[in-house]
Amino acid sequence: MLDPPTGTTGRPKITSYACVVGSDIYISTRGNGSYCLDTEMNTWLQLAKEMPLPFFSGKLEYVPELKLWFGLSAEPSRRLLAAADLISSDSQPQLIGDWNEFTPPEGWLEYQEPQLVNLGSARFCISRFFHIRSMDNDNEVIDSVVVFTGVEVMPVGHNGDGNGKVKLRMEKHKSRCCVSGSTMICSIF
Repeated sequence: MLDPPTGTTGRPKITSYACVVGSDIYISTRGNGSYCLDTEMNTWLQLAKEMPLPFFSGKLEYVPELKLWFGLSAEPSRRLLAAADLISSDSQPQLIGDWNEFTPPEGWLEYQEPQLVNLGSARFCISRFFHIRSMDNDNEVIDSVVVFTGVEVMPVGHNGDGNGKVKLRMEKHKSRCCVSGSTMICSIF
């Protein structure tokens, strides 16, 4: 087992990570910077004190057709599907876009972080976990629901500022609900 990166204090919380083509894995931590793990050489390299994956929380997925990274945004109140170019930029990565695929009805409260699955060819399935609360009876939980939404991200041209960056749009395909009653579903994929 590899030792943790030197210079870290305690056990840093990993906030986002990405497997890069080849042997590298990028890891961002809260408060201890970001690192690259070279799995062939079994070595850690500290990349920056600032997080290079600032827009994301959890696992990132690379879509080679678009040459972009996709993941769920780090902002807790808006866990949206987001895209960024993490490799080609010499400076801090820039967010390319973010999209809201599902807006829950009133009384639905998310009880767990959403999960993202890359289905290939810029298609994703996003699962969201909700408790449905009674509006009449002291906000009692009356049901648990998981919503699965299929989305596809497509290029729609360039942004017109001459830098060659592509504009994207998200197309929502379908949403399906799985009602679990009083059983709380914690993980899908």
